[in-house]
Amino acid sequence: MPINLDEVFYKLQSPITSARWSGQDDIVYQSWNQGIIRLSASRMTSEVLLEQSYLVLQDQCMISSDQRYVALLMKTSNRVRSLPLISPQSCFIMVFAGN
Repeated sequence: MPINLDEVFYKLQSPITSARWSGQDDIVYQSWNQGIIRLSASRMTSEVLLEQSYLVLQDQCMISSDQRYVALLMKTSNRVRSLPLISPQSCFIMVFAGN
């Protein structure tokens, strides 16, 4: 089934800080309003991977290529804190790095 680009661009309208293809038909993007979202371009369904409230104070966010891990980086004392799961297939790790 071909991807409908008009529909994809409509779904990606909110302010987006980063987006990338993941696999054959998934787009993973970070929205200022919703957080980190996975959009299936073939089914045109979206799933929140990490809510925006977790991203507010972070300096940087990185998603693993297999979409199983999200690392949130923040400059402070050395600590690691795990975040609650939103997607049952995902695990989130928060990393705090000292100066």
